[in-house]
Amino acid sequence: MDLFPVLVAFFFGVLAVFLFQQKKRSGKKAKAPTVNMPSVEEQERRLHEYQSVMFRDATEASSNVAVPSFKGLLEVESRKGSLAVVKGGAFAQPTECLDLGTFDYHSFSTHPAITEVARQTVLAYGVGSCGPRGFYGTVKPHLDAEKDLTEFLGTEATVIYSFSYATVATLVSCFASRGDYLVADAYSCSPVVEGCLLSRAHYSTYKHNDMADLERQLKAIAAKDNALKPKRRFVVAEGLFKNFGDFADLKSIIPLCRKYKFRLILEDSYGFGAVGKTGRGTPELFGFPTSEVDVYIGSMSAALGAVGGFCSGALNMVDFQRMGSTAYVFSASLPPYVTASVSKALAIMTEDVHYVKSLNENTKRARAILRDAKFDDEKIALQECAEDASPIIMLVASEGYVRQKGRMAVEDQLQRVINAVAAHKVIVIKHLYVEEEPTFNLPSLRIVIKGDIEEVKLVAAIDTVVAAVKKELA
Repeated sequence: MDLFPVLVAFFFGVLAVFLFQQKKRSGKKAKAPTVNMPSVEEQERRLHEYQSVMFRDATEASSNVAVPSFKGLLEVESRKGSLAVVKGGAFAQPTECLDLGTFDYHSFSTHPAITEVARQTVLAYGVGSCGPRGFYGTVKPHLDAEKDLTEFLGTEATVIYSFSYATVATLVSCFASRGDYLVADAYSCSPVVEGCLLSRAHYSTYKHNDMADLERQLKAIAAKDNALKPKRRFVVAEGLFKNFGDFADLKSIIPLCRKYKFRLILEDSYGFGAVGKTGRGTPELFGFPTSEVDVYIGSMSAALGAVGGFCSGALNMVDFQRMGSTAYVFSASLPPYVTASVSKALAIMTEDVHYVKSLNENTKRARAILRDAKFDDEKIALQECAEDASPIIMLVASEGYVRQKGRMAVEDQLQRVINAVAAHKVIVIKHLYVEEEPTFNLPSLRIVIKGDIEEVKLVAAIDTVVAAVKKELA
């Protein structure tokens, strides 16, 4: 049988069907949506009557700052070491006070050698970088600071950010996204929580430093995660908790992460440069090298007395951020004199361990005095920490006392303590927050220890705090 005529007929048949369908499609015209527009006169009338309204009109501030005893913000006129000349608030005239409020643990922000490096760098490179790192904003001092931080921590690479708050908030959402898993401490500070929420990953919290609760959650997630196509899984922890002044239990957290195959994101902004034998942060305090932490985040605006944040760790993890982290890609890079100052601060701290040692001694001394004060624990108590090593000392009001007296009434009591201490030319502060923050907050008094304060002055300052707290919360 000759198949040729059949194939020719089949070919032309298919071609005819194809051409018919094309013609049919081309003949169809999309119906324009019907829009019933009002008349021109009606449009003019509506535009004339429209009035813009604020999103939150006449809403009162929910901050714990606004209490009856608050006398206004302090204005710093000058600083030198652990002393600051301030006016405003309780001070009608400029007054030199002992600074127990800022996180400048080593007073590096006014160290003569560091300020001289900053001055020379301004003369060489100007004040600002005027662009993001990937768009003509990279200057040699940026690269030097990243190299120096890498060598100091013993990691493979480091990337620096312009704003420490945004560093962890950006990085969590850089590495985790919808469908991934994040497990964080219930007492985490605002940027950590913001980062977890922005990522849109499955986000859960474990009870503060409760390792049994943490393991229960890690085990449950590992069991339900698809073994053939597992999601990314992270534990997000603060090394030194800013809001409570204690440490994450890294001796338990790191082994648990390895056991259940979770990566660890450690936000150590307030531990870096301050704790550990040589100031290498919370991992060093607990006997781990920084390389044991998958994503190590620190701040240059605390112990180093500068501005900005950084992330350090494996080279591929760091390189991914240079294209995938919004705070790095779209933010103007740090002024070169800031990163040059960071390099100098690291050099000073490396050459002279006296800075970290003095801070640690003053911290233990202050904590011992506050512990011996024996405050009424039903009202307020010293937040304890591992090895008495945290230079952030928090006197935290009990939840029961806050419920009984009222949150803002307790906040006002703490403000009166601050005012009484200020009368002796000592500055301490409250833990500040707004009620809308997605974090757990309690009324607290914060004392930040400095390493360069003489023992006599430190003891006198802490005794002043003790007396004021006992008088107000007797």
